[in-house]
Amino acid sequence: MLKNMKKAKNLSKPSEGIWFWVWLKPRWELVVYTAAEYKEFDELTHESVWGMYTAGKVASHYHIDEDDHEIRNAYAGMPRGRVAHVGKKWVFYHGDDIPAVLLNVSKAAIQQEIISRFNLTKQALAGQVEFKFDEHETMQEDDRAIVKKYIGDVPY
Repeated sequence: MLKNMKKAKNLSKPSEGIWFWVWLKPRWELVVYTAAEYKEFDELTHESVWGMYTAGKVASHYHIDEDDHEIRNAYAGMPRGRVAHVGKKWVFYHGDDIPAVLLNVSKAAIQQEIISRFNLTKQALAGQVEFKFDEHETMQEDDRAIVKKYIGDVPY
């Protein structure tokens, strides 16, 4: 399941950033935005990155008008998370709503994929990485309803 995911562009050093699990039928795709790659943002936020990049990817895949404001604003309609450098640790905040179909893969394998996409494997081996639930990162029902309206049932 995780073998087919796109790798980040030659990320040479650890980076903070955000991610989404995006349903691009027939599979979930891990979409990563690192602060190192997206320097045009003063601060990477799910709302800004979804509106500028991810919503367009979804719109293109499902043949939706990419200028549709409703889908562009539905950033909390897919699972998401963020990584922050806090002291000596790298903390991965998540909404604990990984798509059920991905649960067939071990949680450790899913976490390792996310860790590697932010170039934090070395830090993980040194015990400097932590996954932490953050209610702020959970999907929101209104946005889930908008996503469903545009792309149909999503296997959460």
